[in-house]
Amino acid sequence: NDKRKKPKSISRSFLNGTNVEVIIEFGLESPDSIAVDWIAKNIYWSDSVLKRIYVSKSDGTSKRVILWKNLGIPNQIVLDPPSGHIYWSTSGEYPVIERACLDGSNREEFISSDQVGSPNGLAVDYDLQRLYWTDTEKQVISYTTLGRKPQIKTILHYTLYIIQISIMIKKNV
Repeated sequence: NDKRKKPKSISRSFLNGTNVEVIIEFGLESPDSIAVDWIAKNIYWSDSVLKRIYVSKSDGTSKRVILWKNLGIPNQIVLDPPSGHIYWSTSGEYPVIERACLDGSNREEFISSDQVGSPNGLAVDYDLQRLYWTDTEKQVISYTTLGRKPQIKTILHYTLYIIQISIMIKKNV
């Protein structure tokens, strides 16, 4: 029985699973959520144990912490590269959804703790400019507009335990 801890890492590969390459292998405790900025070719990830959000180039170079002060436990992150924002949900004593610029500056509480119970899975609809999330405490899927005055709407109440959410946009071509 080998009880040594497995090294934690972030890897990339081709879509068919070949050419696996470790791009981040040091300084990770619990990498939870990963998001890609396809415009600047950066990757972002959260670490719920270290309570930090990181960014690096897509090849793993230039790694740095962008958010850490009073962060709570970051659960999920999602990016809106065209507008230059990162959104993340936190759990713990004060669950919220926050927003900042992609460099970590201009941090703000986007959805306050009195509006969410336990926000988790996040998804952005870039065309409609909406942020969707699951709330495992309230058992709902909700969304809000991405403008300066977000308006929250609940679209689904559920009895199952839903954690993640994804959005697929079908366009007529």
